[in-house]
Amino acid sequence: MKTFFTVTLSMTAALFLSGCAAFTSGEIKIDKDIAAEMLEDSSKKAFADIKISWENYPYQSGTDKIGHGEIDQTTGDFKQEERKHEPADPADQQKLLELAKNIFRKAGLYDRNKGNGVLNLDLETVNRWTYGELINTYLVETPFIMIFPRSLPTGYSLSTQINTSTGTANIELMATNRTYFFLLLAPLYPILSPSSGEKTIFNQILWRMATEIYEARRKADKAIKDDPTLLKKINDAKAVRAAKLKAEAEAAARAAQEAEEKAKKAEEEMSAISATEQVENSLDNKDSGSASVRRNITTSDGSGTGTNTAGEEEFTPTVVMNE
Repeated sequence: MKTFFTVTLSMTAALFLSGCAAFTSGEIKIDKDIAAEMLEDSSKKAFADIKISWENYPYQSGTDKIGHGEIDQTTGDFKQEERKHEPADPADQQKLLELAKNIFRKAGLYDRNKGNGVLNLDLETVNRWTYGELINTYLVETPFIMIFPRSLPTGYSLSTQINTSTGTANIELMATNRTYFFLLLAPLYPILSPSSGEKTIFNQILWRMATEIYEARRKADKAIKDDPTLLKKINDAKAVRAAKLKAEAEAAARAAQEAEEKAKKAEEEMSAISATEQVENSLDNKDSGSASVRRNITTSDGSGTGTNTAGEEEFTPTVVMNE
């Protein structure tokens, strides 16, 4: 019985793993004209090094969110815990870096010996999963996954910032690897597996990034060539903006200094007031002590006098002494 259960479970898992197909989409289509121009251009500038930072937001099922979060003390609303990211596996990062260097070398944008500068690529992946995670969560939560098709998207975002002849250019590309789980998709698994979909995305998005970098530089150089005064205009605009930012920073610094001086002055005034109150309280206590009643005790013959130091009516207390 135990053997039968093990075999059945293994067959079910194998059927699940093969009953899926991945389809890629997003900004990964390469403009062939730009790519051809890039490959033929011998004057393009290459980078001397390439670095990749890869942050991954692991797969998170619906049940993973249960019990995580807090109640906003102000509004009373429930706030879901922010999704946490973590660095990708170092081995995967190294493979991706080697792929990026190989592609940019072919594109003429990477030359370790003759290039200049460093190209920093930032990659973020969302819902990047492993089969082990799906078997423990996704398969359990979707028991009819083999009968009714279900999909699980994995998002990819590759971005960089480069310097051009007209300033800084920010480039960001996004792609999706959507895996469909369905029994009838099993025949497509050998050619449309999720891992092959990711490889396709990495290959395409890096080539697309190379063409985007080349195009951004080419457009900037063309703009300078068409209008020789453009660079001066850009520099003048930068100077004006820098002066404005400097003036705003100085104004903020002055305001902060004035606020600090006001706070210090207010503190000194409060200290002076506190000292004055202490002196007044001390004088009040002294007057209260001197205003106490002075009494004279009579002698054995019963005579005696007393006066009220406050200037009120006189009195003559009598104290009877026992012999």
